Amino acid sequence: MLRSLVLHIYDIGYNHVSWAYDTVSLLGSGGLWYEWVAVAQRSVGDGPVLEVGCGRGRLLAQLAREGHTAVGLDRSQAMVRAARRQARGADERASVVQGDALTLPLDDATIGTLITTFPAPYVGLYATQAEFARVLRPGGRWVWVDAPFARTPTLRMAPLAVISYVARINGSLRTGFGLQPRQPLWRPLIHATLPFQVSVEQVAVGPTAVHVALVERLASG
Repeated sequence: MLRSLVLHIYDIGYNHVSWAYDTVSLLGSGGLWYEWVAVAQRSVGDGPVLEVGCGRGRLLAQLAREGHTAVGLDRSQAMVRAARRQARGADERASVVQGDALTLPLDDATIGTLITTFPAPYVGLYATQAEFARVLRPGGRWVWVDAPFARTPTLRMAPLAVISYVARINGSLRTGFGLQPRQPLWRPLIHATLPFQVSVEQVAVGPTAVHVALVERLASG
């Protein structure tokens, strides 16, 4: 029930008080939110790049500045407006569309890299993942950044430790607040019938770490 409450609060904040998104995200992450999101950049492969759930467009703009042709998609009208402002200040390589992950407005096999960072539960739906498989080229990759946890027990990381526990990223507060596991504790739920191959790594970000899943689109399927 507590997990459902956290997700409900997140949904309200994302869709109805988007102006506070940066502040809330930074407070909950000990100021590391955008450093976590930026971890996705290290795993970008071939383009074009599609960021699903692009939020206010900060990562999208950075990808464009680095020379990638990048498309951002978000269901929230407020987030799309904010992301378009970011895109205008970055590069003509970036564009933003309003849409739903269940019906991506793209042709088959047109995307080289797809990115989701800390996505909402829709990402686990079969229909969503089937859409991702449809638009990715064979050999393309879906970069999924998620499941942050505190590696160092500092007061700054206390909110993250609690959130990690509530979200079931770690098995205990002790694990989420002071111990760095040797193996990934989180793996994305990928539907077995879809043509994906998954590997997971942990990437340290200051006193925290995030999990990065590389979900490769296989040639078959």
